[in-house]
Amino acid sequence: AIIHRRDDVEDKWVITPENVPYNKQQIEDMVYFQEQYFDSYVEMLDEEMWDAYNCKGEKLGYQIPRSMAKSLSEGVYHIAVMIYVKRADGCILATQRSRNKTNPLKWEVTGGSILAGETPVAARELAEETGIIKKISELREIYNCYDVKRHCIYYIYLAEVPSDMPIHLQIGETMDYEFLPYDEFRELVCSDRFVASEQGRFIAHEELMKSVLDANNI
Repeated sequence: AIIHRRDDVEDKWVITPENVPYNKQQIEDMVYFQEQYFDSYVEMLDEEMWDAYNCKGEKLGYQIPRSMAKSLSEGVYHIAVMIYVKRADGCILATQRSRNKTNPLKWEVTGGSILAGETPVAARELAEETGIIKKISELREIYNCYDVKRHCIYYIYLAEVPSDMPIHLQIGETMDYEFLPYDEFRELVCSDRFVASEQGRFIAHEELMKSVLDANNI
């Protein structure tokens, strides 16, 4: 990114380690101490772009930058996917967010936003964040919903894997993982160690999620 100062003769480059992503809000927070003395703004380079949708999942014909996620117009949404990974022994995957991300060190399930031009499939996110390779036909859609407050349509999937499935974490995204039995996974989800927005969706659909994830129901 570049920090442009309207009241100074110098602009500032923002350089980050390779494969360690920062969004605009994170950069603004990190440079605030210095930039509070200037009339400045952050320009993102090669920013992640999303397609704009209405609440029915229909494209609106234009794209939106990720940095606008919290300031979208009423009725405008982007799409995100979440993938619950369940081993053959019934344990469920939880991953821990990296320190540099929003909600640092919180636990979550695998997921992310759909990039411009993509269809709402979860295979890319699953492969990038965990190293698990699955065809879209091997993923089961559990449900979908939209969140007016977050301007997001969520597609929730289940990926079933062998008990010896190795996990390869994505640098800059996640820093730890655990496979937990359903009761322990639910306890984690309902704690303050879990990302609040994901927690809310899980609780709102808890009966359905239990029927899908709890090995004792099979």
